[in-house]
Amino acid sequence: MKKLLLLSIMIGLFFAESRKEHSFLSDIQVNDPHIQREIDIIRQQYIAESDQIRAEYQQKIDALKKQRRSEIESLQDAYKNRLKNLKNEYPDAFKKKPKARPIKREPQPNKVKTTAPVPEKKRSIK
Repeated sequence: MKKLLLLSIMIGLFFAESRKEHSFLSDIQVNDPHIQREIDIIRQQYIAESDQIRAEYQQKIDALKKQRRSEIESLQDAYKNRLKNLKNEYPDAFKKKPKARPIKREPQPNKVKTTAPVPEKKRSIK
């Protein structure tokens, strides 16, 4: 069990690290240090802008989720009011049913399981 848990954690970390890596920018290696610095700057700018875009979309997603929740709540309130009006219009149809009481059962005596006797094997003397 521990091995399975450890394996799943390691796989999760591996995929998390590989997702963060930007493959089309990470493989570029140049011998000239000046050009490599420029590439590193471009890589950092790309990462910053992509993170900013993800953050903006996450904010939009969160706002939409809140809006959806509020719309569902208002819809529930509207239908609760409609049901309440229907109950007021037809009170006899919505009479509360009495709750059924649980049946009290007498405790049964503990039954002892008996096993059938094992037939003895007839042994012949040779």
